[in-house]
Amino acid sequence: MRKHFDQWLNFANEDCEMILGQEQIYFVHGVVKTSRWVCAAFQGSRSNKDVSLNAQIPNIGSLKMSMSFNKEDAPQVDYNYGPPTSKISEPNKPECEPTEATRKQDQCIFFNYYKAKKRLWLGPKVMEAAAGPHELPPGDREGESSNDPISTEDASYDSDDFEEVPRARVPHDPVDFLLDYILAHSEAEIAIASDMDLYALFHHVEFPSDIENALEELKPTIDVDEDGTGTVIVDHNLIIDQPPQAEQTAAASASDREGDPGFTHVPGTQDVSQINSAAESRAENRPQTPPARAQPIPPPDNRIAPRSSAQANPTDVDDDTLTKEVVHLSRRTAAAVHDGSVTSLVYSHDSKWIATAAEDATIALRNAEEQTAVRKLVGHEDVVHALAFSPDDKRLASASSDGSVRIWAVETGEQLATLSGHEGAIHALAWSSDGKYIASGSSDTTVRLWDGDTYAQIAVLRGHEAMVVHLTFSRDDRWLASCSMDHFCRIWDVSRRTSHRVLRGHENMLWRADFDPEGRRIATCSEDTSARIWNVETGDLLVVLHEHQGPVYTATFAPDGRSVLTASTDGTMKICNSFTGERILALEGHEDVINAACFSPDGKFIASAACDNTVRLWRADYGELVATFNEHEDKVMQVMFSPDGETLASGSEDGTVHVRQVNEWGRIRQE
Repeated sequence: MRKHFDQWLNFANEDCEMILGQEQIYFVHGVVKTSRWVCAAFQGSRSNKDVSLNAQIPNIGSLKMSMSFNKEDAPQVDYNYGPPTSKISEPNKPECEPTEATRKQDQCIFFNYYKAKKRLWLGPKVMEAAAGPHELPPGDREGESSNDPISTEDASYDSDDFEEVPRARVPHDPVDFLLDYILAHSEAEIAIASDMDLYALFHHVEFPSDIENALEELKPTIDVDEDGTGTVIVDHNLIIDQPPQAEQTAAASASDREGDPGFTHVPGTQDVSQINSAAESRAENRPQTPPARAQPIPPPDNRIAPRSSAQANPTDVDDDTLTKEVVHLSRRTAAAVHDGSVTSLVYSHDSKWIATAAEDATIALRNAEEQTAVRKLVGHEDVVHALAFSPDDKRLASASSDGSVRIWAVETGEQLATLSGHEGAIHALAWSSDGKYIASGSSDTTVRLWDGDTYAQIAVLRGHEAMVVHLTFSRDDRWLASCSMDHFCRIWDVSRRTSHRVLRGHENMLWRADFDPEGRRIATCSEDTSARIWNVETGDLLVVLHEHQGPVYTATFAPDGRSVLTASTDGTMKICNSFTGERILALEGHEDVINAACFSPDGKFIASAACDNTVRLWRADYGELVATFNEHEDKVMQVMFSPDGETLASGSEDGTVHVRQVNEWGRIRQE
């Protein structure tokens, strides 16, 4: 920012013909996403008011708000909310007909940002004396007001001569006060600050309404580097760190169990009891602080925390009631382990384990059958984007924005290795079915192959011109497919470690690819609203599917390879013949973007996860909606059947993971 600030300002004002001041340039460094928001404020001439606020928000399109004051004072009340609900109708069309102009606005993004302000170096100015009113220039020039003082002897005014008007709204940015503070209390040539600086400075108190005076009272320390850049010294971890009492509680819990001879400590993991208690707390809507790092775990025999007596002895309920209760209790079986959106969810090949990764840079392991969190793996320094089990399920690989791939022992939680080499965030990961290779794809545009046993880097596969977002091996491990933001899918010959084919045709970034069971065809899906099926050997385009009105996030073959499932941001899924492209079924019911969809291992069911906060189960043969699960409180980003088809797991932006026993639908299976 310091180096290129002038260039950005010139670009905005000269190239883009804007008229911006230096404090109107924002550098975004993060976002907070929400589907609904409301804020309200009032201002008046008196302080120490007693105010009550009543807001009724049945849906975000209608807002009823009232304020009452204990003193007669008419304050100015402002409020805002979002998203706006609007429907743009096209002329000459019946209102009942859907149109492309009808848009659902349900994504609100609040930015975290930096700003900069340069010091204006003015020359010295000497004032020899102050001018009196008689020395001021006359104000009789046209268009200017007079500077002559008003004599109270010459004019008298009644209160009726003035009309009281509301105070003008003057928009301001709290970060500007921090920039001014830095320049006023240092010799910095340029001040740089962010909204997160203010949150960190005032994390221990209620955020002040008078930031300027609050900064003068707090007197935060300013650091000026050798280039003349001034910043305040703050600890941003204070915003998310747990309070001391939480640390003491965690330490006490560990110390209470030190006497257990079967209890061991492993760095980088957490105690299952703490994970489950965190979930219980969140389920009851109590505040929950992030669990402490490097806490104890259960002994190596993977003992799971015992169930409650109601769960352990369900003698007074029938089978149907028990099954439904298991689904309901998934909210209370350590669902909320993560403190950020779930970014990846995978099952082990034996269906015993579920591993999830999240924006909080942690990985959680769950026992799929018990639906209980077992341990948390801590070691990455940034968001974990992808996970992959080894074929024997004894190891777990994780890929992160910190540029590393880490290998973990599933049974103990021990970190076995760190694979370094990428020069950017790693978004894609795959482990070959024969266990020989681990593949990783990064924002540095490369795909790298690593030895699955020694973890040594074997090859760097170059060819993409943008971030690699997805990797998948063919079932025989002969081919590796990589999808990129450069609009291409590349197929690599694994044994030769060379590029085999480049699949060109999509007009926007690719999201996923899936080999058919025989490895002869591959399906791809793209932001360009299409899905395509290609010949792997020749690279020829076989089928183009234009079934959706929005980007396609999923394209996957049915277990028998005869059909292909696509899911889109338009809220629909389509099943098409994978050889002819003919549509077989359209599955409609979700009210928002579908983020993920998959077939059950036997091909009889389809599961989908969407931004309407639901997971839905469908029959694959004729598209009947079997069940809708609404345990999540935010967008559902991941969904997956266990390889044995017994459970269905999903992960959400609310940080929760829910696991459902699929035996509830055994009757439907038999039909």
